[in-house]
Amino acid sequence: MFAQFTPVAAPTWRNPYQWPFASWSIWNLPIGKGAVYVPATLEAPNQYIYEADPDVLILKPLAPNTTFYYNSAGWSGQNRCLAEGQALFAAPFPPDFIVHSDGNNYSGAFLMPNNHTIRQGQPVAHCSGKYIELFLPARSFLILFSVDGNVTLLVKAPTVDLYTDGILGAHGGSGLSSIGGTLRLGELLPGGYVARHALKTNLFARLNYYRNGTDKTSCYRWPAVTCDGYFDDLSQPLYYNGNNTAVRQGSLLALNATVDINKLGLTSEAGLNLAWTFQNYGGKN
Repeated sequence: MFAQFTPVAAPTWRNPYQWPFASWSIWNLPIGKGAVYVPATLEAPNQYIYEADPDVLILKPLAPNTTFYYNSAGWSGQNRCLAEGQALFAAPFPPDFIVHSDGNNYSGAFLMPNNHTIRQGQPVAHCSGKYIELFLPARSFLILFSVDGNVTLLVKAPTVDLYTDGILGAHGGSGLSSIGGTLRLGELLPGGYVARHALKTNLFARLNYYRNGTDKTSCYRWPAVTCDGYFDDLSQPLYYNGNNTAVRQGSLLALNATVDINKLGLTSEAGLNLAWTFQNYGGKN
């Protein structure tokens, strides 16, 4: 148990690759002193697990320019690996970077050679390849990958600029950014930087997300521009069935400023880092 949590000082220079978008972006503005809080009354899932929602962030503008093809599989369980249709766009993509067809959301952001433009899409797949084994007597085997599989997407999302608001993207449930709000390498490491930006969050939809019948405008709010297509489909296990009108796609979840995070019983620096971030920046659905 920490006697008193004090966040590591903010860096004096912000790396836009690690901490993207303008200071006035929804992802980078801290919660103001005049914020009005509404109880979220969130329900935790009791039949499912907590899991990460990995993003595919390719911020290597000098990687080979690669064509992204349409694939219709989405979340149907079918094969995402095949190029089934037209070319959607081209963007830098490392040829040895594999993204499996395993059902994850894999919202993708790809930095273009001008170091400003970010193309986005979901779900990313890059499944197949071949490799060459070279024998080096002093180092046993060295394996070099030479991947020739297709890079595929179901949805091409809005293109944004790394230095502007960064609102729109390829997260299908909300239409929000593929890169904004992502926890990045080092932000939870002991002694590392605290995440000084809003975080992306997923809630258990059936217990939490609100809808008013079949009115799709009722299940999201700004800055979200949509909600899940299954929001009112009672045949789907995650149809929206929350009763709190404040909890919708686009809502900002936060710890009240009056909460003393040192009294929450958190026993890890990573947990306290997250608590500090949710109190100072919040999390976007």
